[in-house]
Amino acid sequence: MTVTGLATPDVVGSGDAARRPAEGQRFLAVRFTVEPGEGRSATPPALSYQVPGAAPVPVAPALVAPGSTVEAVVAVPADATQADLVVLDDGLEQRLSLVDGAPGPGNVQVLARTQRTAEVGASRETDALFSAPGRVPATFPVTVRLDAATLQWFAGPDGSVRPRDPARAYLVLDVTMALPEGEPGAVPVDLLTLVLPDGTRRPGVDLTRSADRVLAAFDVPAGFTTGEVAVRGRATFPDGVTADLGADGVRFPVTIPAG
Repeated sequence: MTVTGLATPDVVGSGDAARRPAEGQRFLAVRFTVEPGEGRSATPPALSYQVPGAAPVPVAPALVAPGSTVEAVVAVPADATQADLVVLDDGLEQRLSLVDGAPGPGNVQVLARTQRTAEVGASRETDALFSAPGRVPATFPVTVRLDAATLQWFAGPDGSVRPRDPARAYLVLDVTMALPEGEPGAVPVDLLTLVLPDGTRRPGVDLTRSADRVLAAFDVPAGFTTGEVAVRGRATFPDGVTADLGADGVRFPVTIPAG
């Protein structure tokens, strides 16, 4: 939902149809657009107008369709400092103030960002030592490619994996590794580290919760803008083969504009 207009009209309508707020009340007018959401729930979101101490006023479900514009006038106490448009979707509650359009303090911060993706499109080559029980270790060149990194709240293969609090996000990687003449494959998260500008290091996490698939990501602040993805160290693949890229490995700068 995007609030595109707010007003405090003294009167609504004209002539015989004109209406004024009751004694001790004032009008708040709002215009907002309904846009496609990012969650994957099959149930439409529930919208309502809420003022502390009063029963919620639901928005007609017929109005809650992507692409629609809703205009409404809500009567609130004259001294009310809080009145919100509330969206409840797939168990997630989000608020926008009818007074000043500000997001609620508990809102998911990354969903308010318009810039969430870094298009990296870079490849790096390095040597990796491969070993496995009963086999002679051998060193081969590998190509690591990072195509993109995207900040997400509804993460994981089905969108059901969420960060630990509304001020966090997952930085989800489109990253692969390939041997010469081989098909690109997933990079084990044990090889991944995100280095933030202050030196903080975040380990890679796998959002698939599966033994045979990998969806690599980092848990980061929702306001993340820059960092460096390091692919290095040692990790074991599901088939028992261990790859060691050494202490240096390869690195990719990642930058997402603020906002």
